[in-house]
Amino acid sequence: MSDYLMRDAAPFGEEGWKKIDEMVVDVVKKNLVGRRFVQIVGPLGWGVDQAPMIGFDTVEGRAAASEQIEYLRLEELRAEFVLRAKHLAMGDQTPFGTDLGVVAMAATELARKEDERVIGGLLAKAQCEAPMGDWGQMGGAFKAIADATASLRSGGYDAPYAVVMSPSKYAQMAGLMQHGRREAEMVEKLA
Repeated sequence: MSDYLMRDAAPFGEEGWKKIDEMVVDVVKKNLVGRRFVQIVGPLGWGVDQAPMIGFDTVEGRAAASEQIEYLRLEELRAEFVLRAKHLAMGDQTPFGTDLGVVAMAATELARKEDERVIGGLLAKAQCEAPMGDWGQMGGAFKAIADATASLRSGGYDAPYAVVMSPSKYAQMAGLMQHGRREAEMVEKLA
């Protein structure tokens, strides 16, 4: 496999990259939201600057992949960090290990940037809206999400649906009870 990430140019070997990769994967899994409900491929490396977008047609009453292929220009997302040679040497020569906090900070920044693109892109394409309602009242969150689901269906957007909310909104919804069930459980049946 080619070294598309150009790792051979780094002043450390495979073990150092393994630790960095583990840190990045751990941080990204905890922070990324968009990849939980949208299938995304990547990272692809610097050699890939566009991706095919294959549409769908109807041919003689049957669904078919379109013969026309559009290409989407990809945007590079990046977050830079510095691991000082002094710290790398200290990590190799002492029992303390290399502090990868800067790697975690960069991974968190990249996760935020990706989610801004993914979630922001979905919101930009959305053509129907529904009011949030009063989530402070029992059943308010469920009603708002049920209304949004109905709005999506009537707008021609078929299921499955996903609900993305802030942690504070989720906590507010998760704490409410209705008919002996948590409101979050009922919302999960909708999306």
